[in-house]
Amino acid sequence: MTLWMIIVFGATLVAPFDTATEEDSGVYPYNILLERGCKTIKRGDESYSKSINIPKMKWTETPAVITKGKRNYQVIGRVVHMNYLQEYFAAKKSMKFGNIQRKPNRLQLEVLADTVYIEGAVTMRGIKKLTVYSRKVVSGKDSKLDVRAPTLRQVFSDLAPGTPGVRGESGVAGPKVEVYTQLSEGLMFIASNGGNGNQGQKGADGKNGTDRIDSKPPRTFAECKKNDCKTVWGYAGEKGNPGKDGGNPGKSGDGGEAGKQRLYVNEIKGSIKLKTCPGRGGAAPVKGKGGIGMDFKISRQIGGWGLGSFGGTGFRCAMRESCSTNQFDPMNPSCHTSCENDGATGRARRGGRGDGGKDGKS
Repeated sequence: MTLWMIIVFGATLVAPFDTATEEDSGVYPYNILLERGCKTIKRGDESYSKSINIPKMKWTETPAVITKGKRNYQVIGRVVHMNYLQEYFAAKKSMKFGNIQRKPNRLQLEVLADTVYIEGAVTMRGIKKLTVYSRKVVSGKDSKLDVRAPTLRQVFSDLAPGTPGVRGESGVAGPKVEVYTQLSEGLMFIASNGGNGNQGQKGADGKNGTDRIDSKPPRTFAECKKNDCKTVWGYAGEKGNPGKDGGNPGKSGDGGEAGKQRLYVNEIKGSIKLKTCPGRGGAAPVKGKGGIGMDFKISRQIGGWGLGSFGGTGFRCAMRESCSTNQFDPMNPSCHTSCENDGATGRARRGGRGDGGKDGKS
């Protein structure tokens, strides 16, 4: 078996390059690999109750932080407190480790120490890789090293009415974690889940139907005559403008791949719990609603949209007889009938409501 010897402040760490399992590793009795799917692996004695006393960090124990490249650092110290590293990179390098991030920080961190302490909840979400070489890793009560990928903060721009939504971003893949140590003491818990996908943007609602302001033309006396001198009623208004269709929703993002963890441990005093799962896919997106079309009666009550055009005026006329005296025969006046103009009628009814637009398709 090929071996890699690492010397850290007098402590010799031996890490195999091959991928031996727990059963066939001749160097580390515990060779634990966790990758793909949603898995939790536990090793050791979970009932371990010995009080773990983690000393407070002294200023003389401040580790050296060496820049190896962009967002790539090596930490060297006889003692390294993981909560100090969280505070250091947040304060000195302006890195964000919260549950929601605009972009993952993509930190790559290599820790070389005699003793590594994990105390309380240490949150370093968004990192790309963490490698630890030590003689001993000590985990305090209720400690947890949380290196899960964050959920990305996605900001959508406003959409024009009826526009399809934008696809939600997929989750970030979980980080790669490797720990090489002679002894794990206490209750170690490391979580490296992938990030959750984002919900797709809601499709924009369709534009409401607009009122029609045109009118049907008025009827005329000439039309009255053509109608055997019978009243012609006004033309009814046409249907209002329809609402526009709503936009389809954006597709939700997929969950990020589960992180990968590998631990080479010679001795466990207490227990080790490793957990990794793919991120959840984004929530079901919401389709846009179709625009509204409303009739005149409803619109007067709530201020609706899509009113029809105005009806036109009609025309009244009637046949009337008129007579004049016949000077040659006074007893027989001269009479004739004609179509007479009785003026315009009121407007015909306004057009009905416009149709509503269709909702977007999921």
